[in-house]
Amino acid sequence: MQITELPKLLKRKLYLSPSARKSWLQILKTALITAFIVGGIAYVENEQKKNKSTTINQPSIQAKIDKSNTNNYQKKISTGTAQSEAGEGKNNDTTCEYKFNLSEIICLTSDLKLLAQVENTSIIFAAILFILGTFDRKKQLERQAWQLIDGAQGSQTSGARRQAIEELYEEGSDITGLDADGADLRGINLSGANLERASFKNAILEEANFAGANLRDADFTEARLQGANFNKAKLWNANFTGARLEAFIDNNEIKKPTDLRDADLGLTTFNQAILSEAIFGVVDSELHIGGNETNLNGAQLRDANLKAVNLNKVCIAEAKFGGAKIDSIETIRKAEKYREAYYSKDFSDAHHDEIKKVDEDYYKDLESQQVTTKKIVEISQRLLSKESLSLQDEDSLSDFVNLLNHLVILFKESNNQCFTENEVLDKVIDIEQKIEERNQIREKLLRKKSEAKKLIEEGKKLIE
Repeated sequence: MQITELPKLLKRKLYLSPSARKSWLQILKTALITAFIVGGIAYVENEQKKNKSTTINQPSIQAKIDKSNTNNYQKKISTGTAQSEAGEGKNNDTTCEYKFNLSEIICLTSDLKLLAQVENTSIIFAAILFILGTFDRKKQLERQAWQLIDGAQGSQTSGARRQAIEELYEEGSDITGLDADGADLRGINLSGANLERASFKNAILEEANFAGANLRDADFTEARLQGANFNKAKLWNANFTGARLEAFIDNNEIKKPTDLRDADLGLTTFNQAILSEAIFGVVDSELHIGGNETNLNGAQLRDANLKAVNLNKVCIAEAKFGGAKIDSIETIRKAEKYREAYYSKDFSDAHHDEIKKVDEDYYKDLESQQVTTKKIVEISQRLLSKESLSLQDEDSLSDFVNLLNHLVILFKESNNQCFTENEVLDKVIDIEQKIEERNQIREKLLRKKSEAKKLIEEGKKLIE
């Protein structure tokens, strides 16, 4: 371990989470209240001792006044009795002066008769019980937060879920693999969090703060990330397919670009993502923030919108730009190792002196996608044909089931989103409903047939 890492290690060890700080504050309050109660009782008992001492000393003074009127024998008895009583009072009811030092505090609390039992039982027992129960509250809060997060799954708008996730992170809980698909978490602050393998598919994360976070293998498919902060985040192999990472525009029409400076984006997927005006590299007016350590080595940016994107001094070796929308060659020239990246054929042809590599895999995937799309269209036509509306026999029913299964597989294989909300899916739902209704009718007929058989058998028995 390096010496420079010691302060960070000590800070991590001595760091108190919000719930721990709250617990220690409650313990301090309890100690102060307990000290106030004990001090109050000590004051009352000390005042009682003073009054009792004054009452006992009065006979001794009277005996001195009446000394000339009594005989020697009575004087000795009276004086001896008064001294005895005064001495007894002195020994048993010692009073203390009110001075704020350790000896006087010990004097006040050392002989408290009222607290003889209370101090040893109730106060001490309650204080220990409270201390033991205080630190269990952290686990209870964590369980409640996870219940809230799990219970809000599928709900888009949930401010409580956002707060619960932030609190779990602040408490140092393990939130790796977090599932927040479709959640509205705009403005959430998870800077420095460990969110490895987390899923934010279709989530709203506008102006979210992921600076310095570990987001390896995280899934941001079709997430809204306008104006988000990924500065120095670890995004190795993350998925941003179809995500929106363009600049965020507030009510005053002020633009806030998405910040990806100094992020580790090796093997990250940005296919079909909107990255217009996103900042990956160095900004001349903000040199102190960095950007020269951004890594896009091997990243996929196929069909991505790279209009006005900043790639200044960004390493893009082995990156795939097939089908990407790039303003000009100047945008690429500002990047490091741009000659080692792969581009579209038309972009390579237009700048053949500098760009030699073509993203051949992109065109293979494109051809495969076109074949899949053609199959989907063929099956769609069969499902939408008039003959398909008949489900009278088992063969046609089985044929429909096979077609539906094939269609689902093709949908999953295809990256074409135009089929997700058309009449084909409506037809699929209608067919599933008809199949379910047919099965219910068949079950009813079988039940009635069984009941009829029972009635016939009972009738035969009665006749016999």
